[in-house]
Amino acid sequence: MKIKFVFIFILLFYINNLSANYVYALAPNAEYAKAVQLYNQKNYRAATISFENCLKSMPTNVSVLYYCALSNQLSNNWARARQLYEYISAHFPQAREAKLANMALNQRRGGGNNSSYNSQNTGQANVTNYASSNNSDAYLDAMTPTSDLGSVPNEVRIPFTRRGNGVYVEATVNGQSISMHLDTGAPSTHFGHNHLVALGIARPAQGKIEEGLSGVGDRKTVQEWNASADIKLGPIYRRNFPITIQDDMTGEPLLGQTFLKPFYVTIDDDSKSVILRKKGTSSIASVTGRNSYSVPFRWVGGHMIVNAEICGKPYEMIFDTGADSVAFTMNDIKKLRIEMPDDYTVRRHIGTGGETTGIHFPISKIKLGPIVKEDIEVAVVQNSNMDRPLLGQSFFSDYQYTIDNEHNMIFFKPPK
Repeated sequence: MKIKFVFIFILLFYINNLSANYVYALAPNAEYAKAVQLYNQKNYRAATISFENCLKSMPTNVSVLYYCALSNQLSNNWARARQLYEYISAHFPQAREAKLANMALNQRRGGGNNSSYNSQNTGQANVTNYASSNNSDAYLDAMTPTSDLGSVPNEVRIPFTRRGNGVYVEATVNGQSISMHLDTGAPSTHFGHNHLVALGIARPAQGKIEEGLSGVGDRKTVQEWNASADIKLGPIYRRNFPITIQDDMTGEPLLGQTFLKPFYVTIDDDSKSVILRKKGTSSIASVTGRNSYSVPFRWVGGHMIVNAEICGKPYEMIFDTGADSVAFTMNDIKKLRIEMPDDYTVRRHIGTGGETTGIHFPISKIKLGPIVKEDIEVAVVQNSNMDRPLLGQSFFSDYQYTIDNEHNMIFFKPPK
């Protein structure tokens, strides 16, 4: 009887805490709003006090813990920052904040404050995990350095080639040429260890973490390292740029959101060019021109989430330029009550998580903003760890599209 009572008490305690965190996520309190404002104003000492107050009511909220640690670090209170970073690393090892916390700890142990993840860069983050007034993504902001963009032209055109539906550009990494897959669905700029071997670049000896995968493939976890490299794309030269290294990776490395986020990104199939325009140098209206349609998106964990319609039903999808096709999990198909025909075909798929097979067949309709595709072929992948389906190039590649990371909008122009 005593065991049963203890179990019920623990269960009620868990539900109570879960509910409290959920309500708080929907309606942040005044203290958190104050902390966010102070942090974004770079008043880190005052932000530290506010975040510490938030921790009194939310001691296990990993985002609050991380930004409290970061505020302390930026206020030169490393002792408290280290305490919080170590707590995050120990208690939330799979969280994105743990990756950043481990990075800060490893840099400090190395004796440097001037690497690509120093306070000058991480201090540019906008704290937004629970601030509904800001559409940006704090994780990506923290991961995206902007200090070496001053010499980059306001507009850069990079030739691309298509393989299948994918967009590929030629870059150099530490002076070595390599083809990279332009992938808005990848939060980081991502390499496999196999790519480094081909480039003659050594993998970091320390800093290995076990990371859960979100994407297509038969692997659920991988070993990853955080490192930096000199990446050049046309006239854009990012020195000591943060990259993620995976133990092994099928296909080309990914040029992800950490590289793309400071720009308006336009994919122009007429000229076969990726057009990168620096934010703040021109208005989005001048970039997109007339006769364009806008579709809003929001950031979730570094992914661009759009509200689409699938067979007439509203459904969230990941807008993913790195995906060749539209891809669902079997769970999505069940939720949408889509019946698979008997004459489906089976094909091989490659993603960050390795290889898998996909069942291909047409569905009646997918709609996103102005784009409507009827009888469009989709894939139901057999092995994946996707929390939302992928809206890939087979849906929108015939449109010119511009990604406005500043206002969280995608602008589409219909084909000529």
